[in-house]
Amino acid sequence: NCKAPTNHIQIRKSARDYCQITMASSSDSSLPIRGVLGFLLSSIPRHMLLEMYGDNERGLFVCTAVMRAMPVVSRQFAVRLVGCGGSFSKNLMKLWTKDGSLRYLDPLYHWCLVKPDEGREDITMTPEFFKSWSKTLTNIGAIPWEALTDEQLEIAAAANNEVYKRVTPEDLERYTLKEWDVIMHFLVGTPNYEDPPGPVVNFVLQTGLVQMDPEFQGREEDAPYVIASKGYEFMLLNTHDQVWHFVSQYLEMLQGRDRGVDLLREALFFLICLSSSRVGEAYPAAALSKDCRVMLKPFSMFGLLKIQEFGKSSKSSVFYPTHVALSLVKETSHAASMWALSDKAMEEALAHAQPGDSSHLAIIVQSNFTVFAYTTSTLHINMLGLFCEVSTIRRLPNVVFMKITRDSVKSALSLGIEANQILRFLERHAHPQVR
Repeated sequence: NCKAPTNHIQIRKSARDYCQITMASSSDSSLPIRGVLGFLLSSIPRHMLLEMYGDNERGLFVCTAVMRAMPVVSRQFAVRLVGCGGSFSKNLMKLWTKDGSLRYLDPLYHWCLVKPDEGREDITMTPEFFKSWSKTLTNIGAIPWEALTDEQLEIAAAANNEVYKRVTPEDLERYTLKEWDVIMHFLVGTPNYEDPPGPVVNFVLQTGLVQMDPEFQGREEDAPYVIASKGYEFMLLNTHDQVWHFVSQYLEMLQGRDRGVDLLREALFFLICLSSSRVGEAYPAAALSKDCRVMLKPFSMFGLLKIQEFGKSSKSSVFYPTHVALSLVKETSHAASMWALSDKAMEEALAHAQPGDSSHLAIIVQSNFTVFAYTTSTLHINMLGLFCEVSTIRRLPNVVFMKITRDSVKSALSLGIEANQILRFLERHAHPQVR
């Protein structure tokens, strides 16, 4: 028998009859399903989800992603149903758990894994999910695209009179950090720093992360952009949530285009397949549909993948998924464990006498409002400059001294930055010794 977990499932129905599944613990705190899977539940209708399950080539990856998000006992129910031919007696199914409860079927109903109850004596899987999940169980470890070898990449480069340079996982990490550093520097208005690509700038403007400087006295069309309250809130998010903010806006934009439903479905397929790929491996763009090849460029600007071009045709290029792309579907750790890892890494970085190339920020605020910021990042200094007096800045190799004054806070408030946002920023980046 399956052992019942201490957690239970809560189902929330939205006004549009869509659902969101959350894991609720004994303390009544909930952890919602976010990212791509949360979008599947909250923003697409049932028939579209079933169509994605039933796709001949990519349906098994959708099923795999959904099953990973389900509670362990509910997942066991799904596996046993497949072994029983996709249908089993509801009364006999009560014997699968010690408490005889069928509440573990709730996620299966709301993920459209089984047909609606409607008083049936048997629990029956939807044919779309049954077909693809059966295929998944016989193709463990399947990948959406065949990776190219170094030899194949060298041949492709030589055919276009180019020199092949191998892309490593470390290169991809640096690429992702660079893409997001450019966006962050744009938000805080770092002078003499390159602007993001035009489409990314448009996204930032459309979502209200920046605004025209309210204190600018010249012509409106000449007014510079400064960070808005939404932008500061955005900077408080972790990288996963920041990336998802842009991706979700992109998905909503696709829905407003011609063939919006088809484009949205292709984008969701692409994101889910990326989560089943491997970081550091090269995949041919020719293996993608025409619509997905168009999405390569936007996704690369969001740091989801890196493109390597061989020749002028989009079909001749290859792409490398990054860890960020995988995290949009696979959330492998909870916030507490993430904090623990962050603290450990920060403590190790701060223990070295010589400052390194660290992205960590550790802040101590004294009772006289002097800010000690252990960082070597220009971005972090500019972020602090949004609410600290820049004229008071003093530097050492690995620490910066600033002061929070009445005027600096008033300046931040004039930009729409709220007091509680400043407090959250200071608390989030507090030095491990003062947490």
